[in-house]
Amino acid sequence: MPNIEDVLKALRGLVDFASSHPYLSVPIIAIVLLMTIASMLKSFREQFGWIEEVVKHGAIRQRIALGVTLAIVLVIAVVAPIAVVHYRRPKPIFVVDKRVVLTREFNAQWTYSEDHNGDVKYHLVADSPSGHEEAFTTIPYHRVGLTGHVRLQVTAIQKNGRKRTSDPLLLEIYRDSLQRIVQTGRIIVGIHADDNPGVFCFNSSDAGYQGFDIDLSKEIARRIYAKYHLPYQDPEFRFYHWPELLSAPSSFEVDFIIASISRTPGRESGYGLRFSDPYYATQMGLVVRGGDRADISFDSLRRLRLGVNSTTTAASFADRLKLNVVKQPTKQEVFALLADGKVDGILYDYARSVSEAASRGWISRRINYDTIPKDLRPPMEEYAIATASLSDGLLAEINGAIHSIDTRGMIEGKIQNIAH
Repeated sequence: MPNIEDVLKALRGLVDFASSHPYLSVPIIAIVLLMTIASMLKSFREQFGWIEEVVKHGAIRQRIALGVTLAIVLVIAVVAPIAVVHYRRPKPIFVVDKRVVLTREFNAQWTYSEDHNGDVKYHLVADSPSGHEEAFTTIPYHRVGLTGHVRLQVTAIQKNGRKRTSDPLLLEIYRDSLQRIVQTGRIIVGIHADDNPGVFCFNSSDAGYQGFDIDLSKEIARRIYAKYHLPYQDPEFRFYHWPELLSAPSSFEVDFIIASISRTPGRESGYGLRFSDPYYATQMGLVVRGGDRADISFDSLRRLRLGVNSTTTAASFADRLKLNVVKQPTKQEVFALLADGKVDGILYDYARSVSEAASRGWISRRINYDTIPKDLRPPMEEYAIATASLSDGLLAEINGAIHSIDTRGMIEGKIQNIAH
C-alpha cells in the first residue's frame, strides 16, 4: 500500500508540472473533462433510461407513479435547504458550570449570537416538581426562584417574530446543603481513607468504610433525619485523593468532608470552606523505623533529615521551625523516603501516625512542644469537618453532633488500641 506522504508528494509534483507547462496541461485537462462528462451522460442513460421508456411507452399508472415520485423529489430538493438553514440558525445557549448548584439566589444565564443591539426578547420557562415560572426579559439572564430538580428553556424572539428555542437544561438548585438533604433524603460525605486499618477512616473488603470518621458521619445523619422526620439511611461516602478532597464542598459534589482535616485560615479562604468546631486536637508526631518511643525534643528534631507531605500542615510546621526536610506531594512518596533510608523520619499528625507506623512495623513518637521556643511553637492541630461556605444550617447540625458525644474519648480509645 503506497505511503500517504508519497502520494501527496506525487500530486504536488503533478500540480507543479501542470502550472509550469500550461500549453500541454490545459489541452489534457480539457480532454479529461470532456471524457468525464461523456461518461457521466452515458452512465445516466444506462441508470435512468427506464424513465424515458416509461414516459414514451409506459401505462398510465406507471406514468402517474413516476410523476408523483418526481414531485416528491422536487419538494424535498426545495424544502431540504430551507430546513437545513432553519436548524443551522443559532439558538440561545445556557451558560452553566455545574449541574448541581448551591446558592442563595440563582440567575439563569445564556448567550445568543444574533442579539447584537439588545433588540431580542427572551421568554424563559422554568419547571420543577414544586412549581412553574415564566418570565420575559430583554437581557440574557433572569433570576429563578424554584429549587430542587429544575428544567430551564429559553426562547429568543426577534423583531420580525422569528423564534429560536434553546435545548432544555436540567439542574439541581438548592439554597444550601441542608435544603438538598431535606429534599433528596440523602447525605453525601467526602472522605479520604487510609490504606490500612487505623483510627479515622479505612476500607475493609468485608464491611466497607470504617473508623471514627464514618461513625461521626452516621451520628450527624441520624440527628438530621430525626429532626426533619426523614427515614434514616447511611450517608453516601465518596472517596477523594488528597488534596482534591478539599475542593469537593465548594463544587457541591458533597455536603461535607471529614478526614482528620486540620482547620486553617488558608484552607478556609483558599477552598471556600466553612469549618465546624474542632472534634479533636492533636500535635505533630514523628514516624521512625525503630528505636526509642519517648517524646523527642526540638533540639533532637533539628538534627534529623525529615520527610514531609508538601500539601499538609506538616510542611507548614517544618517551615515554621526551619527544619531540614525533603518535601514530596503524596503520602506514598514521603513514606518511600523513609523506607529507602533517604530520611531519618517523617513528620505526621501524631493521631494518624500511630496506625501508619504500626502497619509498617515502625514506631511513632510525640514531639515535645514544651522544648520548642515560644515564638516558634506552632498551635495544636485541630481536626474539624468542612462544608461549603454558605451551609450555615448544616454546620449547626454538625456542631450539635460534635458537642453531644465524647469525640476525644472515642479517638483516644482507638489510638490506644493500636499503640498497644
